[in-house]
Amino acid sequence: MGDMTDLNYSFQEGMSLEDLRTILAGGLDEHRRCEFKRSEALKKDNGSKEEISKDVSAFANADGGFILYGVDQPKGQPAKIDALGIDSKEFSVEWLDNILASHIAPPIKEIRIVSIPHTNPGRSIYVVCIPKSKEAPHQAKDRKYYSRLNTTCQALQEFEVKRLYFQNILSQSEYRKLQAQVRESIYKPIFQGLVHLEEQLQVETYPYRIEIGLGHANPYLPVAQFTQWSSLKRSGNAFDLHGYGDEETPVMLDRLMDKIDDYNQFFAPIYSKMAEYVFNLTRSPDQWTSDAWEDLREALIQNKQLSGRWEQGIRHLKSPLLSRFRDLEDNEAYGIVEREFNAQYSKECSKLRDKRENILGEVESCMELISEKIKAAY
Repeated sequence: MGDMTDLNYSFQEGMSLEDLRTILAGGLDEHRRCEFKRSEALKKDNGSKEEISKDVSAFANADGGFILYGVDQPKGQPAKIDALGIDSKEFSVEWLDNILASHIAPPIKEIRIVSIPHTNPGRSIYVVCIPKSKEAPHQAKDRKYYSRLNTTCQALQEFEVKRLYFQNILSQSEYRKLQAQVRESIYKPIFQGLVHLEEQLQVETYPYRIEIGLGHANPYLPVAQFTQWSSLKRSGNAFDLHGYGDEETPVMLDRLMDKIDDYNQFFAPIYSKMAEYVFNLTRSPDQWTSDAWEDLREALIQNKQLSGRWEQGIRHLKSPLLSRFRDLEDNEAYGIVEREFNAQYSKECSKLRDKRENILGEVESCMELISEKIKAAY
């Protein structure tokens, strides 16, 4: 099974029971950072509430992790989803959230509860996502402190509790320094880069390459840029995110990079074909200008009506095209070029637009995440 960083990204609101089955089928087992609980573990008696506080606080006092309520793993068998599920009306997410807030001291920050609809109406599976706490140790309802030992929840001895307190007191000053460094040197530059990339993807003409490294762009080809993440990884500063305890941001940014790579690989041969088309059209590359290509591309790719600057673009073309369009008006010449172009490249351009929209969606998700990270870092 993939590491827990991948799982943290996978357990999100909106995931389906089939998504959970896929994760379990991938070989997810109980271990130090993952525990399965049958649906019956959620009860309203005091003993059950106390048990919930023990289990959750133990993860926060260790390395964080996940508790899946409504999943069982019989000994020696793969994990499976309970046939019945949790009554999400009687044991709502709000009820569970209130139990955690009122039965654990101090309350654990940034804890998440993901509700997954069961196939049985009115029933769910809950995934409690628990971070490694920077305010440990956390006390359970029975006024004891717990931590994870392999797959079990163990009470901490007095010296272990003191050690956790001591580590936190010592680390607060260094942590605040790291927090400011991550906020100013990583989160903010990345956010600014994402804003600029979003603007380029929404406004500028297509197709063009999205530069994510420090390559040299074709001067005749507009290039969108998002080089901040690659630069941080190259310099090693991206590792500060792991030291800061942020495993989610690198996963999302790497996923965005993968989508951009896919777009670029799809785009490159299409652009080469288009360049060859323009060369064959003009038969005179020395008379071809970047302005003419800019105008023609903008008109064709964005399906603009021929007016204003598009007429100007055709006039740029008229000199090298006189032998072919000598007796035609600009509109007629443009119409011929447009029909030929669309006949050859409309499907490719449509795919490029789809890939661009996919990247835009990922950019917006990254911006939302990093915006929240910036706010939390003050």
